[in-house]
Amino acid sequence: MALACIPMGVATASSPRGPYFSKSSPANMPCMRIEAFLSQSLGSEPIGSMSKKIAERDEMVYLVTTVVLISTVACYFAWGRKGLFSFGRVQWILRVLVALPLLVSGIAHFTRTALMAMIVPHFVPYHAQLVLLSGALELAGAVGLLLPAFTRAASAGLALLMIAVFPANVFAANKYVGGLHMPSVPVRLAMQVVYILLLLMAGWGVPGRTGKSA
Repeated sequence: MALACIPMGVATASSPRGPYFSKSSPANMPCMRIEAFLSQSLGSEPIGSMSKKIAERDEMVYLVTTVVLISTVACYFAWGRKGLFSFGRVQWILRVLVALPLLVSGIAHFTRTALMAMIVPHFVPYHAQLVLLSGALELAGAVGLLLPAFTRAASAGLALLMIAVFPANVFAANKYVGGLHMPSVPVRLAMQVVYILLLLMAGWGVPGRTGKSA
């Protein structure tokens, strides 16, 4: 909310620009005191300092969320270092379930490119091109999940893609995009962790000592 001081003094005809209200009149003294207080409190460059702090905070959020997602993938494979096993028909159903949102999202990248480009962080160039590229990768990955010869490669590739595109989710957090309110960073991060784990289990199976190797 902006704070505005409206001059309420006496008109001075001697002004070179015509009759204006005099800022130095007694009625304007509260405004002058407010301006002096703000100048003294905020310093000479409040906007630049605040922008720098916000940028540093955002960089930390991008870094922390990326580390969390990379750690999720690393922990999954560390957990399954003794073997990853398929779980039959349920795994096939899981592949279909994780592929469906990828198909919907991938198509949206081509039909609503401008909207998708709005959530690409400013420090990333070629917004529209990256939206189209990520959409194509999502579609290819979704199809690959359903093809036995490519399931594992598609699963791993999609997990990496979900890490690469997550800064866009951070940038869009708590904003309205296409009329929808985007979740906060912690909520969106938790959703991404779960989805990445489901992607990996759909393609690679679950760690364990029993079952058929995936």
